[in-house]
Amino acid sequence: MPIDHIVFDLGNVLIRVHPERFLENLAPRCSVYPESLFLSAPHLELMTGARDFDRYHRHVVEQYGFDGTRADLEAIWLTLIGQPVDGMRAIVDRLAGQGAVSLCSNTDGIHWDYCRTQLPHLAHMERTWLSFEMGTRKPGRAIFDALLADLDLPPEQVAFIDDTQENIVAASALGIRAIHADTAAAVRTGLRAVGVAV
Repeated sequence: MPIDHIVFDLGNVLIRVHPERFLENLAPRCSVYPESLFLSAPHLELMTGARDFDRYHRHVVEQYGFDGTRADLEAIWLTLIGQPVDGMRAIVDRLAGQGAVSLCSNTDGIHWDYCRTQLPHLAHMERTWLSFEMGTRKPGRAIFDALLADLDLPPEQVAFIDDTQENIVAASALGIRAIHADTAAAVRTGLRAVGVAV
């Protein structure tokens, strides 16, 4: 069955993310080393829209002794986002000229707004499934069920590209043609394997 829609992940597929850099920049402003902060419950709540950034800032102040304003923390939070993944803009541009492309990402509003300024090819995305807007995140089934319902396609006609193995497993379990990749070369190889020329 031919692929009718290609869905990209954001972090480490279209743009690099550096959790270690965020922690390195945050640590000097804290009295307690914040190693446990990344992907902690408050971080996941931020990612699913259950916690706003004001509450996230208060948590970092209270739990880690962060000495800084909300704006200070936001600036440090943005250092998690790195450079666009080499070669991916050309791939997205080309695929958008051939058919439909969309995006499904675990992210928060601050990172999403910033990435939109860094990645002009996000304008090609026909649809976006963003965890902070949907109240759910990958690898949970709900986000993939919503994706398939919105596209109104059988899963075999959807290609999904992600760098995280557990997300690939979850998508594959539903019959989605999942491609595990974090470089442009791996994306090309994976797409060709499911019959998409790029």
